[in-house]
Amino acid sequence: MKNSSSFAYIYLPLGLTLAAGLTLAGAAAAADKPQVPVKAQERMTKEARRDAWNEQLPVLKREHPDFDPLGVEMGSFMLYPSLTVGAGSDDNVNSTTSGKTSDTYLRVTPELDFKSRFKRHSASLLLRGNFNRFSKQKSDDVSTFLADAAVNLDLADDFQAGLQLTHEDAVEKRGQVVPSDAVKPGTFSRDRIRLNGSKVFDHIQLSGYVQTQKYQFDNNAHTGGGVIDFSFRDRTEDQAQARVDYAFSRNFVVFGSLTGTNRDYESTASTARDSKITNYQVGTRFNLSSLVSAEIGVGYYSQDFSNPLLKTIDGTSIDGHLDWNPTALTTISFDAVSQPADPGIAAANSAKLGTFSVQVDHELLRNLILTGRYQTSQLDLVGVDRNDQVNILDLSGTWLMSRRLALKFTYRNYDLNSSGAAAAAGFTDNEALVALQLRY
Repeated sequence: MKNSSSFAYIYLPLGLTLAAGLTLAGAAAAADKPQVPVKAQERMTKEARRDAWNEQLPVLKREHPDFDPLGVEMGSFMLYPSLTVGAGSDDNVNSTTSGKTSDTYLRVTPELDFKSRFKRHSASLLLRGNFNRFSKQKSDDVSTFLADAAVNLDLADDFQAGLQLTHEDAVEKRGQVVPSDAVKPGTFSRDRIRLNGSKVFDHIQLSGYVQTQKYQFDNNAHTGGGVIDFSFRDRTEDQAQARVDYAFSRNFVVFGSLTGTNRDYESTASTARDSKITNYQVGTRFNLSSLVSAEIGVGYYSQDFSNPLLKTIDGTSIDGHLDWNPTALTTISFDAVSQPADPGIAAANSAKLGTFSVQVDHELLRNLILTGRYQTSQLDLVGVDRNDQVNILDLSGTWLMSRRLALKFTYRNYDLNSSGAAAAAGFTDNEALVALQLRY
């Protein structure tokens, strides 16, 4: 990573691993605090209410009182530490069309999750590291880090404000933007500051946010020699949104929103791609008993460039999510997005991104959750003759063995098809991971 983030990239994840391990060890050694008994009738009533509420939520958002970790009391905060260790296999590490290289790896993921217990306001801090260590291809040994802090203030009746700070060191897969012959996967950092607020007036809610995000991409190298310069991707994105919601009832809301984004590139070679994006949407949010809940927005976006020689890009804006509970044990979720995107390709001014996904979550047992997800994305690059289609199939399972232990399995099939005169080489990659999570 760049020097400015080298401390967070190297030392913070290592310290996070040590802190999570020490916290788990100390917490495991301490005896659980005795719980205050309640009358059997009161306990049955609480459990019945909890179960009824759980059945109205999507499967992945439900509580599991007999298996959820208790956490560690730290004054006005609760700490939920965890340490996940797993072994995985990747059959196409370099994301190539032919001559595939397979390898196995060890993944260690420590996490510290702080949540406040304030009566009125709330605060949280999430720290997570992720370390991959391959058996043979050591150049793919990468580490990621996430720090996310949030404060939400209940300033007055129906008036709330919040602040969120995020730092992320992330990895990009080879094949689509990062060339297949790159020495290592792509790495970059993202920093975000976000302010949000909302105010309710009877049936009307006014809300909005302002945020700024800064992206810094690291250079790479070809295996045969030569630098891959990604500095043209470094940018700052400033965004603001204003939104009005009108509630006809608790279960039916309509809204309208206006979002503006200012995208500024740091490299002089990329300043011609500086642009302003305007996005208008109208939509609805509704609940149909416990069966269906959704929020769907549809509108129009336009992207105007600072370079007058570049034509304005416009299109239909879509942002929708729907949860359907066909049974008490199953949730089917649908997501759809249509918006402009940064393509990561120097010759392309921008890109039109369309994504659709469907996910099925099922409680096979109270403590065994199975998930299947299929996502297809279409990226139409502007300025070059290229169209990318990415199909991703994810299968996973989580077995909550106890409050302290969980066994997890994940499988991913990633398929890239690219067409056009400037098409990338397509590839297919299969990856599987089995992990044991220790938590408190």
